[in-house]
Amino acid sequence: MTTDHGPTPAERARTVLACAAVLAVDLTGRDVEDVGVHGTAADGALVLLVPATGLLGRRAACGPAVAGVHAARVLPLPVPERVLECVTIHGTLGPVVDPRSALRLLGRVDEPDSVLLRLDPHHVRLDGAPVDPDAYRIAEPDPIAPRSDALVMHLVRRHPEEMVALAHLLDRRLVDAAWTIAPAYIDRFGLTFHFAGPEGVAFPRLDFPAVVGHPRELPAAMRALHRRAGIPGPTR
Repeated sequence: MTTDHGPTPAERARTVLACAAVLAVDLTGRDVEDVGVHGTAADGALVLLVPATGLLGRRAACGPAVAGVHAARVLPLPVPERVLECVTIHGTLGPVVDPRSALRLLGRVDEPDSVLLRLDPHHVRLDGAPVDPDAYRIAEPDPIAPRSDALVMHLVRRHPEEMVALAHLLDRRLVDAAWTIAPAYIDRFGLTFHFAGPEGVAFPRLDFPAVVGHPRELPAAMRALHRRAGIPGPTR
């Protein structure tokens, strides 16, 4: 779901991890534990907070282990094909070296009866395709994407007619053939739609006039799209 103007596979992988509510951590190919409290360090390593008595907490006491992590970015809407992208990471899982830094990364102060773990990636795949490990380590998640679900739900509930008007700035044939049109997600490059029609599902993106570097720049970018579509007034 990229165009010539868009995020790299490494950036997309980092964004999936930043947006995933839960990570599934696989130790043996059979035993899987879901982890809801997680973060990604600057070098791409995953930091996990798990119960000390759980599968991962007990295994961590035995030393480093090979593990796999599975994450998905999912649309917040009840539409077909809700899964946007999937990431799989294989690496070495072990205890963190600096618990205080790990807690700061996770936004936590102290977690009794829990264990902090770190997974150092060896192999990263995005939708089954390998991601360059060096590119992944230096990539950053999209700065807008973690807020995307809340923004999309706001647009769906408060501005459905405006969304259809914006969609008409895209390929008119797709718009005319679509059974349903809805915003899907927002990133620093633009507003991506979910079109469902007789030929299946499409995710066309309406590019912002300029790449958005910070969430505070998003209102101006949306107003620019409104002006292009002839929609009066800002979205609020």
